Amino acid sequence: MKFGDKLIKLRKQHGLSQEELAEKLNVSRQSVSKWESNNTYPETDKIIQICNIFECTMDDLINDKISEIEKRESPDKKKYKIIVDSFLDFIVKTVNLFTSMHFLDILKCLFELGIIALILVIVGLIFDSTLSFITRSLFFVHNNIYYYISNFATGIFYLVWSIISVIILIHIFKIRYLDYYDDYMKKTDKNIKTISLKEAKKEVLPKKEKVIIRDDKDTTLAFLSILSKIVIGIIKMISIFFLVFGLFIIFGLIVSLMLSLSLTIYSDLFKGISLGLFGLIAFGVIIIYLLGSFILKKKIALKTTIISSILSFLIISIATGITLLSFKDIEFKTSSSFVSKEKYLENIPYKDKMYINTSYDNEVKYLIDNTKGNMIEISAYYDEAFNTIELKEDNYYEMNSYNLHNYQNTKLKDIYNRFIKDLDNNIITDYMALNIEDITVTASEEVINKLLDNYSKVYLYEKTPIENGYLVKKGESRVILHNNNCFIDYDIYNDKLTVLDNDCFCEKKVLNTSKGDKTIYSCRYTE
Repeated sequence: MKFGDKLIKLRKQHGLSQEELAEKLNVSRQSVSKWESNNTYPETDKIIQICNIFECTMDDLINDKISEIEKRESPDKKKYKIIVDSFLDFIVKTVNLFTSMHFLDILKCLFELGIIALILVIVGLIFDSTLSFITRSLFFVHNNIYYYISNFATGIFYLVWSIISVIILIHIFKIRYLDYYDDYMKKTDKNIKTISLKEAKKEVLPKKEKVIIRDDKDTTLAFLSILSKIVIGIIKMISIFFLVFGLFIIFGLIVSLMLSLSLTIYSDLFKGISLGLFGLIAFGVIIIYLLGSFILKKKIALKTTIISSILSFLIISIATGITLLSFKDIEFKTSSSFVSKEKYLENIPYKDKMYINTSYDNEVKYLIDNTKGNMIEISAYYDEAFNTIELKEDNYYEMNSYNLHNYQNTKLKDIYNRFIKDLDNNIITDYMALNIEDITVTASEEVINKLLDNYSKVYLYEKTPIENGYLVKKGESRVILHNNNCFIDYDIYNDKLTVLDNDCFCEKKVLNTSKGDKTIYSCRYTE
């Protein structure tokens, strides 16, 4: 068959007109017509394009001795066929293996694979616990974001570990059983070509020989390669994520190192911190290098990497020692280190169902002054350079709550200036912990008794007598409500619960504690 006739046949098989083929080859329709009429031959580059379009070989196309053109399989299709054939061959060999084994050998095989599977499950649970510990360390992440990160990480881990476990089990099964069985059958095939399987067992295996379990080969099955590629692909995506995350961490460490170096003139503490940051940056660069080499499939300079890692750990260890030794000369302070101690003072009249609350678990002094009449004086000390105090009125379950709030209005410049000043005196202060101190409520004895009586309806507290009054320490809430989306109304002053939803049922439970009775309301919808 001539070239032109083959071209016509291929073009029609693929449903192409002369114009469409000419457009694909970037030639005129007349050129295609001349080729098909065997008047002219296309140039070599056009013949190659024709072979690629119709998936045939050049020899099939231009050799007139070949009458039928076989379709050329692409490398991907051949690879896919090999994978499918490998999987089907694995199933056939597995079935044949189990049908030729004694029952006790089958039990041994299943028991061995079961033990390996159990070990893989245990290892997976250990890794899962480690992963959970790592995700819990993301305390700075918002709850919703943490939830999605945790679930995503867990899902990816179980997917990857399941695929790895399947690969391990199948590969062990192959090298422990299938490889030997394959060799065994090759040795006996020549004797059972013309007889049935039943007759072959009688002739070749007169004593019903068992399939011996031993390791013989360690080649992998072709169909396992696709599972391995999935695992490697997932691991690479995770590596890319950690690579980007690591770059941000290194950037943060470099910025911290610059700041720490600028503070070394004020305190020896930051000499150790600077050295430690340098060691962490060096170790981070090594991790980035290893991740990058894995992603790009580059060869790792193992000797250099090991030496660099050891040096990084040595630097970090020395820095830790220097930092710990510097602590002996440092004085740490928190809320008592006021820059400018100021007194907050507020006078308010007493109202029915009123109590004084604070945003923190401060001890509050209630001092008796019968000259106050119906007025209440609230005072406290705070640091005006870092904080602002405000008394806010709120309604809490039908009671009037007066809350003493402390707002931090710290400016970065103020913190830095104070920090430098403290360093000169070997002092480190947690400026974010500067709260309210010496909260005092001064009123007549009658008003104080009313305030504390109202306070006892909301909180369980400790009251200690002091000179001319009481010292009250805030405790836990006296009433706990679990409404579970039920519509309810609660009056805490009279301890009265009103259920607004007919389908809802509320149960009351009273617990006796060392500070008093604690009431728990549990509401739920009736079935």
